[in-house]
Amino acid sequence: MTCDEVSERTALYLTEDLAADEGRALEDHLEVCDRCHAALEADDRILSALHRAGRPVATSTPSDSGRITIRPWAAAVLAALVFGAGWWAGTVDRVPSRKSSPTEDGRTVTGSVGPSDLTRARTRPTNGLSRGLLALRAASMDRRDRK
Repeated sequence: MTCDEVSERTALYLTEDLAADEGRALEDHLEVCDRCHAALEADDRILSALHRAGRPVATSTPSDSGRITIRPWAAAVLAALVFGAGWWAGTVDRVPSRKSSPTEDGRTVTGSVGPSDLTRARTRPTNGLSRGLLALRAASMDRRDRK
């Protein structure tokens, strides 16, 4: 038996899966070849260490790996933000960038909308909080306009 043949059959020999006649031929080669004998001993030490170590214990189940967990409080915060954004979007009036409206004397004036026009353009608030905020804003603008 050649060194290459011994190298190919070493694992089978160590696990005792080699046929009897091939096992005897391999042992005959090991008696005359120090290099193959040393390689067989090294492989035997590795195999023995693996048997002593045993099987590794799984730290998690395959179904748990890769799963993203969401904390309950994070889901509640996200739901509150989505609800708040939806409520706010429903309460905001959409005012065009150009405004055309009649004045007190009946003339129609067209121009850009400024901050005070936005406050005055909203005549129908959607809830009590909006009415209160609009009243405060209108009062502060009236005081500013008087100065």
